[in-house]
Amino acid sequence: MKVQEMLRLDPFSGAAFVFRSKRADRIKILVWDRTGLVLVHKRLEGCKFVWPTIADGVMRMSPAMFAALFEGLDWRLVRPEEARRPQVAG
Repeated sequence: MKVQEMLRLDPFSGAAFVFRSKRADRIKILVWDRTGLVLVHKRLEGCKFVWPTIADGVMRMSPAMFAALFEGLDWRLVRPEEARRPQVAG
């Protein structure tokens, strides 16, 4: 209901909706997997989740940012490896 009423988004879209606690050490993730709603709860021990900024009342994350957040990593410090350009074709 919070997704529909407060965010005015479709909870059955397949998107993951992430909610944080006031202390920022706990998250709840809600996602529709076409058979039902899945709720995941995670609590970090001794640290806090690092969150992206909010724009228009919603925080959007890439899959890589979400993976880092879920692991308890500071997503701002996670950098992709540089792709090397091949020297020769074939």
